[in-house]
Amino acid sequence: MKSLKLMVAVALAMISTVASAQSDFFLYGKNNVSVGYATLSAKNSDEPLRGGRISYTRIFELNEYVPVFLETGGQVQYATVSENEIFNGNRVHSEFDLGYVAIPMNVGYQFNIGESGFSIAPKAGLTLVANIIADFDVKMGDKKFGLNWFDDVDAKRFNIGWQVGGDIAYKRVVLGITYGQDFNKFIGEKNVPIGKTELNFVESKWKRFHVSIGCRF
Repeated sequence: MKSLKLMVAVALAMISTVASAQSDFFLYGKNNVSVGYATLSAKNSDEPLRGGRISYTRIFELNEYVPVFLETGGQVQYATVSENEIFNGNRVHSEFDLGYVAIPMNVGYQFNIGESGFSIAPKAGLTLVANIIADFDVKMGDKKFGLNWFDDVDAKRFNIGWQVGGDIAYKRVVLGITYGQDFNKFIGEKNVPIGKTELNFVESKWKRFHVSIGCRF
């Protein structure tokens, strides 16, 4: 909760300066709609979750003389992973699906390369994540089992994390990349009964990687 309160306080303080900070640094638009590829991995995971992301963000200028900005908006992502393994002598096929919405808040600086239309904007910040879907399906032999990670594994509904990255743009076309990690864990260590055996879930924090292409307007 302290991290969330700090995030909100910083956002309000920065947005309060926007009205007086207008310039010609962002000629090709301050809104960005993008689609992209995303992965989520944890320290003890063999395979990352892979999926897609749709995002809308807006830039708010913080100074009329320097191209420093606050960026925030919303993201929707869905990712999945499936694995085959031998567990206690049984052939196991598992599939995990995760869907969430996120609110990023970044501070960045845009370097415009002369009048070429190219720009580079490194940025860093925090993201609040609300996990919506967390389904885990297991097929052990000819038997099938389903788990809801929120109810059965005590997964967290909300996560807060940090990220660093940047955008490379040519006029209205933007290529973005970010990498980050959650501050709080998604799940803790827990043994969950499945049929006549148990699955061991280990403590995990998500590491997040995104690459996207978008359009400014």
